[in-house]
Amino acid sequence: DDDNEDDDDNDDDDDNDEEEELAKNDKEDTETGKGGDEVSESEGVESIFTTASSPIVSFQTPTPIMTPSTIATITTSGDAPIPPT
Repeated sequence: DDDNEDDDDNDDDDDNDEEEELAKNDKEDTETGKGGDEVSESEGVESIFTTASSPIVSFQTPTPIMTPSTIATITTSGDAPIPPT
């Protein structure tokens, strides 16, 4: 019984050691990324958002211009054949 308890304690200690080593590696990787890579990535995403917002507003302008042109052509074509009939 005493031997079993010791084996279980040893297993737990080994698992804890592995987890601690993994956490240390993850912390080091995060610190390196936060150095300058994270700032560069954040700036890049912000730039994309600003660029995407601009074209969307500009795209809304040509839409109404095409609409009246199509409506005028349909109205003229549709209004002409009705009277002769």
